[in-house]
Amino acid sequence: MLSQLNIRNYTQLIRWIRLYKNEEMYRFEQRVGKQYSYGKGPEFESETSRLQAENRDLRQQIEILKKYKEVVPETVVNLVEKLKGKIPVYRICEYLGISRSTYYRWEQ
Repeated sequence: MLSQLNIRNYTQLIRWIRLYKNEEMYRFEQRVGKQYSYGKGPEFESETSRLQAENRDLRQQIEILKKYKEVVPETVVNLVEKLKGKIPVYRICEYLGISRSTYYRWEQ
């Protein structure tokens, strides 16, 4: 079935689903193997799409900050587990002011 749709493997499909759920559809237009430089975001088609992405990020940040006021390892791990499907792990860690590696260390 996947070969009929010209999909290389199952993980490619999973990645597309994750991008869609995280509202990162602009990444579908990215060339294969192309990555954005650190600290530089994607190029937006218009000012409206840039503002929509910024608005989405701010809503996610507010959602996280409303729930937790103190950064405690157990709390962070529980929070990330709850929000992992809606918000990427790196974003949650960024909003909480911790590195992703710190989160994964706490998780273990």
